[in-house]
Amino acid sequence: IEEQLGHLLKLRLEQPEYEVHQREIKKRTEPLDIGKTTDALKTMGNGEMINIIRKSSHQELFELAENVMEVITQIEKDDELRGLYSFINILLKSSFTNDEFNIIFEVILKKFLEIPDHRKISLEENIGICIQKPYINDWIKENKLLDDLIKVFIGSKSFELARINSGMIYPFVEELSVKQVSRILSNAITNDQIHNSFKTKPFIYAIVSLYRKRISMGLWVKLINKKLDSMGISVKQEFNKSGFRIAPAALHLLLNLDDMWEKVGFILKQIGSIPSFDGPITTDVLKKIKIFKKE
Repeated sequence: IEEQLGHLLKLRLEQPEYEVHQREIKKRTEPLDIGKTTDALKTMGNGEMINIIRKSSHQELFELAENVMEVITQIEKDDELRGLYSFINILLKSSFTNDEFNIIFEVILKKFLEIPDHRKISLEENIGICIQKPYINDWIKENKLLDDLIKVFIGSKSFELARINSGMIYPFVEELSVKQVSRILSNAITNDQIHNSFKTKPFIYAIVSLYRKRISMGLWVKLINKKLDSMGISVKQEFNKSGFRIAPAALHLLLNLDDMWEKVGFILKQIGSIPSFDGPITTDVLKKIKIFKKE
């Protein structure tokens, strides 16, 4: 899986970190005014932002991050948001101890999940990089936030965001529940930004391959019908490995699917035979059980 998803792991490589704990810089004598600083950040340059981070205590930075993210959830004007996004992105790449970073990242991520989907784009990449850190993985699992990250992924609005957001889920790919697998694959079928994204296909393939024995027949039919093979994903090959044997209830489901008879024909050929019939499935048998709607 790591070989297939190598491009996701590279997200965090060569990411510059800002050294914020340079003790030779004199700390301010007055406490940081959180409200005024938040307003000033809207038009502040990156250099000034870095100086604020260097001169502030961890508690001040936590309060500032919390206030900035709260303001981001409320502001609609892009020109006011730009500076606030820049500050959070610099903060996410700043050097802290693991414990310090966990505290700041927690408030950033929780507010990030509240931001409307179309406005997440300015923060998604650096959020995704942070999530790949092992101690952040543990915190996300402890706080049961994986479903929230899946929601961000399935709502991806571009090919690039689909790539970035798949990277958020990648560290947890071997720990998904059946419900989460179904949710991811179902939306990979319906969201064009996911299933048409060349860089997302290794992630989707890894899920199909890992969980092939836990994917429902109905979802297999949809995956095959969507022709995800066009992305280079060997859905049919994985289906062959799934060990599916059709049962009467599954047959009833297939019989009632619209415009699916060609796909059903493929599935039945792979399966070989139906338990309620003696012998292999033939064209005559297919006609008798009305798999084909046309001659």
